[in-house]
Amino acid sequence: MKYFNGIDCELDFNKGIMLVGPVGTGKSSAMKILQSYMIKTHNPNSFRFIESRIIIRDFSKHKYVGLEWYSYNYKSGIHGGEYPDPQTLCIDDLGLENRESTHYGESVDVMGELMTDRYSIFTDPKYRKLTHATSNLSPDGLKGVYSERLYDRFREMFNVIPLTGKSKRK
Repeated sequence: MKYFNGIDCELDFNKGIMLVGPVGTGKSSAMKILQSYMIKTHNPNSFRFIESRIIIRDFSKHKYVGLEWYSYNYKSGIHGGEYPDPQTLCIDDLGLENRESTHYGESVDVMGELMTDRYSIFTDPKYRKLTHATSNLSPDGLKGVYSERLYDRFREMFNVIPLTGKSKRK
């Protein structure tokens, strides 16, 4: 809570949060609760929560336009044309998605493409939008799923917080 309210804590405010840990430890629930709190308190650090499988589904249905909804989020301008309007985003279950979809017969690593765009949005001073994530994979597990280049960017993008314990689901 301190992090999202800008109160001094051990986390880097210039990075997003990535909750990692076993199934059922409350990663998604924690981020949904934080999202709800921030919306209700009109916190400027609020974020949109989306499951990675929905992103994959939108890409399959709408191709790169569907992917742009979660990266640059183009909007129509008052005087015509489009302009980018990226948002802070929390991606649920990163690394567990079906990694590849096809676009005109070409195999596409959809989440790899999205996370590369999210890194550009994170580092571009015009936007400086954070990405948050949850994953059942450890940081080393994510390294095995994504390219070394992207994994190295994750280290720059995220404060990694491990959640441990047994599943709380009944």
